[in-house]
Amino acid sequence: MQSALNQEQVSNSKTNSFPELLTIQQAAKLCGLGRNNLAHFIRMKLIPVVIFPGMKRVRIHQSDLLEFINQHRFIHR
Repeated sequence: MQSALNQEQVSNSKTNSFPELLTIQQAAKLCGLGRNNLAHFIRMKLIPVVIFPGMKRVRIHQSDLLEFINQHRFIHR
């Protein structure tokens, strides 16, 4: 019982260590891709991004990244 609670706390702390809006580098680290590969998917309009008015920095919403990952899941044979 005690170890199950500790594992849940660890998994929650890992997901909470990333903010809702991620930089390309943070998003790449979260999904295990290189940042250039992730930037390529953004340029191909496969992952939606957030750009605030007057700024050039791109942010990726964590839920959009997870949705992209789930859309491209399959069982490799």
